[in-house]
Order: sequence, then C-alpha cells, then structure tokens
Amino acid sequence: MEILLLFLRLGIAIIPVTSAYTKMRDLANHEQSIQNYQIIPDRYAKPAAKFDAIAEMMVGLLLLVGLFYKVSLIFFTGLIVLYTLAILINLRRGRSSLSCGCGGIVGEKPISWKLIFRNLSIIMVAVMLFFSSTKVGILDYYASTSSLNEVYPPLYFIASFCFFGIIATFFVLVEVKKINHHFNRLLHRGEI
Repeated sequence: MEILLLFLRLGIAIIPVTSAYTKMRDLANHEQSIQNYQIIPDRYAKPAAKFDAIAEMMVGLLLLVGLFYKVSLIFFTGLIVLYTLAILINLRRGRSSLSCGCGGIVGEKPISWKLIFRNLSIIMVAVMLFFSSTKVGILDYYASTSSLNEVYPPLYFIASFCFFGIIATFFVLVEVKKINHHFNRLLHRGEI
C-alpha cells in the first residue's frame, strides 16, 4: 500500500511541476490563456499568470519531496478546483473552443466535460492522499522523530527511479514525435 501511495503522490506532484515548467517557458502564452477565459480583468492576467506558474511549481516540488505535505495537498487541490471552476464557467457560456491552458504532462486540449471529470478524479486522488497515513518519502515525518530509513527505505528510491524513468521516456517520445513531424513536413515541402 505504501508504494501505491508513493506512486500516486509522485503522479500528483508531476502534474503541477510539468505544467508550471510549460507556463514559465512561455509566460506570454499563459497570460493570453488566462485572458481568453474572461474571468478576471485583463490587467490582472500578467500577475495572475506569474503567480499561477510559481504557485504550481512550489506546490509540485513540495509534494515531490514531502515537505509540508498536507498543506501542499490542500493548495494543490485548491488550484485544481479553481481550474475546474474556470473550465466549468466557460463551458456554461458555450465557449468550448478555448484551450485549457494546462500544459505539462496533461497537455493542451480544448476545454470539455472530459476535463472536468479528469480534474475531479485528480481531486479525489489528492483527497485520498490527504487522509492516508503514509510516511514513505515524506520529510515531515523525518522531522517528527522517524528515522531516515523509515522515511526513505531502499524501495522508495527504486520506485522513484522507475516512476521518473517512465516520465522521462514519455517526454523523450513526445519530443521525438515533434522532431519526426517537423522532419516530415520539411521533406514534403521539398526543403530537404
């Protein structure tokens, strides 16, 4: 059960880290995405984009290392709830052609009811993690008298290595697909 909870926590943590990375790489695009939702005034879109990207990165990193674990899960859940409400408001307005603005491992897609259900599933996993009692890979427990070996047993490193290997493979395959697509486009245009 501990390893399942570890994989769920790492999976939850990788969502905001990769999403924040994508948003930080192209902050202007993220700002435009926030403006497209038409929920906050345009003059607040730039500070909101910066705050969102920084908050996501911090929450994701804290979840990865297990520092301020319960608080990080609360903030993560709050962010997902806000995103879900923004999507829901725009779906109710009939604006389903908007890009979700998610980025990262979850990708960019037009908003839809499937995204609402995906986000609700993520929220359920976060709530389950909040109420579970695990100390594997959570620094908070180390600070409260547990031994380091209890918090980070060898199985933790094996599971983490496997998890991040899967994520790295996914990103490499996505990049290879982009390069292949670009190469084929150039080939068809006769530029190669």
